[in-house]
Amino acid sequence: MPIGQRIVQRYIKHPAPATGYLADGDPLDAGSVHIAHSNLSHLSERNVRLIAHALGPGEVDWAGAWTGVIDETEVSGTNDAYALIPWYRDRTAKMFGPIALSMTRVQTAPAGLVPRKIRCVIQGTKSTQASTNLYVYAVLTANAETPITSRRYAVATASKAAGGSDTLCVFDLLLDPQPVVPSAEWRCREAGSGIGATSGITPAYVWVGWRSTTTLGGDPDTIESVSIFEVW
Repeated sequence: MPIGQRIVQRYIKHPAPATGYLADGDPLDAGSVHIAHSNLSHLSERNVRLIAHALGPGEVDWAGAWTGVIDETEVSGTNDAYALIPWYRDRTAKMFGPIALSMTRVQTAPAGLVPRKIRCVIQGTKSTQASTNLYVYAVLTANAETPITSRRYAVATASKAAGGSDTLCVFDLLLDPQPVVPSAEWRCREAGSGIGATSGITPAYVWVGWRSTTTLGGDPDTIESVSIFEVW
């Protein structure tokens, strides 16, 4: 039974409550082992760890998005959706990291370690300005450079069009990284002792960006909060 696989997408009570509990030292049959494996996979899938949470910036000032940006150059006519914004922090993006990716299993084709997924929840409002859209982007990168130039482990995007009234939006984006290999050594501590040690990890950075097609002077879109979670 592969790691992460479940018999059903719920926790299975085993043994059944009416039959009591397994005592220490009781033998496990193959069926019980499969159920235990399924339950562990299910609990892992349901386990959510908050990595970061940030407020703002509020109103999206897209008219001046590229003003004062010195690290990137606006490229007209690009087909790369993730190069449409400058990833200027707090104005058009937020960055969280570095984080050490948590691995779920070893994969052989292609070879590498499979990280846990990263869930990005962005809350904002879409204005009533006619024929406009609010776009949000999430990117997991290998270093602190913007997603325009950095290696991307995973990407996700979503959008919301204008409706009849200001609309509260919740964008739920899931970053599913490709297999990776350890690329850095971080200091840690030996288990059960105060002895210093190092561990091979894969650092990554979570970027969340936004873009609005509203015009200056009209009803603006907003980004109210960004939350980043580690999930199965």
